[in-house]
Amino acid sequence: MALTLRQLQIIEYQLTDRDREILKLLRDTKSMFTYQIRRVCFSDSVNEKAAARAANRNLRKLKDLGLIDALVDRRIGGVRAGSSSYIWYLTEQGNKLLDMDKESSDEKKPKRNRFYEPADSTLGHRMAIVECFVQLVEITRKRKSFKLKEVFFEPSNWQYFTYKDKPEILKPDLTISLSHHGYEYRFFIEMDLGTESIDTVISKCIRYHKYMKSGVEQDKHGVFPYVLWIVKDEKRQNKLETAIKTHLKKHPNIFIVIPAVELESIITARDIPEDKLC
Repeated sequence: MALTLRQLQIIEYQLTDRDREILKLLRDTKSMFTYQIRRVCFSDSVNEKAAARAANRNLRKLKDLGLIDALVDRRIGGVRAGSSSYIWYLTEQGNKLLDMDKESSDEKKPKRNRFYEPADSTLGHRMAIVECFVQLVEITRKRKSFKLKEVFFEPSNWQYFTYKDKPEILKPDLTISLSHHGYEYRFFIEMDLGTESIDTVISKCIRYHKYMKSGVEQDKHGVFPYVLWIVKDEKRQNKLETAIKTHLKKHPNIFIVIPAVELESIITARDIPEDKLC
């Protein structure tokens, strides 16, 4: 049953800062596993069990208020059964409440979208993107000199530009910027689960080169970000690197292809090794 404006106002008054943090996370990411929310929002608990209990309690509260709901029978990426495998999303009531929140009324507020349950392949890709974001949060917490300044998910990070008088659109999976001792590092991130053809990957790489040539990003930030392809294994890494070097050898080397285990070493590197670029 839809909540009235008055009911939402009463609920909004009862919410804690952590409640709002969870709601805003779900608006940005579209969906998150319980254990991912726990890692981002409950890292201050005394231990993992306490964090899990606190996360479950908080999520049940928000569900009972009608602000979030869960996909409880989806098994994505081999996640084990149980409450940790619940995939949470923001309801229409949760979206409406955030629209009332003055703290979320800035210019970069994501466009409100109704949640539609996606196919397994789409959901698997989305959850991999979210997991990358969670790992970035954990890395910057551990490496205290690094700060995760900006994180933009689709579609708020889509880039519209013109190349040779034709309209183009670039759709990164994730756009981030980090700061470290006064320096800023920017990345476009693409999650590759090995389900798309090499031709599709190369087509997207070509679009990145078109966007680079448009100069839009450089006008905004002074530099063009590295494009980080995160792949599932070394076999896929070698395949993508070979394809990019073969098809785009006359273009600037802006791509980095790595397995997920190398994420921390790459984003915290002062300079990207030449042999990592393609």
